[in-house]
Amino acid sequence: MKFKRSNIILGILRNRCPRCHNGPFWAHANPYVNLIRYKGGIYERCSSCGLKYEKDVGFWYGAMIVSYALNVGLFLIMWALWAWVYDDDTPLLQLVTSIILSSILFFPIVFYLSRMVWIRFFVRYDEKCPSEAGSFPAEVTTR
Repeated sequence: MKFKRSNIILGILRNRCPRCHNGPFWAHANPYVNLIRYKGGIYERCSSCGLKYEKDVGFWYGAMIVSYALNVGLFLIMWALWAWVYDDDTPLLQLVTSIILSSILFFPIVFYLSRMVWIRFFVRYDEKCPSEAGSFPAEVTTR
C-alpha cells in the first residue's frame, strides 16, 4: 500500500511534520524512548520545510485538551472491557485500579499523540511546500 502524503493519520503515526510530511516532529518516533531518553523533546523546526513547531509561548497548553479527550477514550475502553469480562459484577476497586494503571502505562503515547493532533488544528498539509531536505538545523527542545 502506497503512503498517500496528504493522509493526516499516517502523518501522525509516522512522526512527520504537519506541513510537508517529510521531516520528523519528535526526536524519536517511539513515544517511550522519546520521553525517557529525550525528555519529551521535539525538534524546534522541521528539517525539511523549516516550519517552526511551537507557534508561541504556551502553544502546547491546548494539547492538554486533546490529551484529556484521549484519556477519556482510554477510560471508556477500559470500562467497557471490564464490563464485558465481569458482566454486572464489576469490582469497583479493580476497575479504578486498572484505569489508573492503563493511564500511567499509556501516558507516553497520549502525550505523543496529543501534540501531534493539536498542531494539526493550526497547520495544514501543503503539497506545494518547499522541501529542501537537510537545509534546516535539527535542534531538539525539551519543555
